[in-house]
Amino acid sequence: MTTSMTRLMIAAAALVVAAGSASAQVFKAEIPMAFTANGAVMQPGSYSIQTLGGAAPAYSLRNLETRNTILAVAASKSDTPKAWTEAGDPKLTFVCWEDGCALTGLWDGESSATNNFNYKHSTTLASRHTEAVAVAMIRVR
Repeated sequence: MTTSMTRLMIAAAALVVAAGSASAQVFKAEIPMAFTANGAVMQPGSYSIQTLGGAAPAYSLRNLETRNTILAVAASKSDTPKAWTEAGDPKLTFVCWEDGCALTGLWDGESSATNNFNYKHSTTLASRHTEAVAVAMIRVR
């Protein structure tokens, strides 16, 4: 009985792993500016963005030129703008100041909510003027 139970548990674990990897989404985005995400400064360029499993929505962002990769874990969710849901194009969102930009959100093009990331607000005098920037992503798989 113990051997049968062990085999059943191993089969169940393998099924969970297979289901998790099958649901992973991969996107590509051209990000034209340097930005901060999860405390790291990332350079402009082509990025591969992959969804990761876990209790909170998490994403791997990899610069395809520099090979630098960061993990971004969503801290909250917000309603997705109606124009975005109507168009259905996945997007990354940023807030930009005169002295830099920060990753603020990701919408996968399908979900009812946008995942939001924590970011450090600029403290310079130049930060009084902010601009929201949205960058389109392409679903790779």
